[in-house]
Amino acid sequence: MKASNLLKILGLLFLTLFVSCSDNDDSSDQNLIGTWSWVSSSGGIAGITETPASTGKNIDLKFTSDGHYFYYTNGTISSQGTYMFSTQKSILDGKNKRSIVFSANGEMIIDQIDSTNLYLSDNYYDGFGSSYIRK
Repeated sequence: MKASNLLKILGLLFLTLFVSCSDNDDSSDQNLIGTWSWVSSSGGIAGITETPASTGKNIDLKFTSDGHYFYYTNGTISSQGTYMFSTQKSILDGKNKRSIVFSANGEMIIDQIDSTNLYLSDNYYDGFGSSYIRK
């Protein structure tokens, strides 16, 4: 076998491995689309926990497939804009994690997402983490 053919085969093999090892998780992107109801947030220096019952606020977070988001507070839009996905290194465990960049509200790490639960957190010490359920 010629050396050039061997290099082509090895190149294709490495390209296949590189593409298949991508950390882009399209399933989590699709899981995000829809409306999520806020359950609780906790954190901060005081380690407080807030809920709809303790704050009097019912918050819904809606993600559309065309890259828009809407925050509803007690049924009224309180913030809206566009979102995109990114990756950032978590200060808590040093791992690269998927995050959502909001055009008007900063960036949040996606700690967990599945068909019914969404957990978002700030990426700084004494930050807040928030829990949502699919509406």
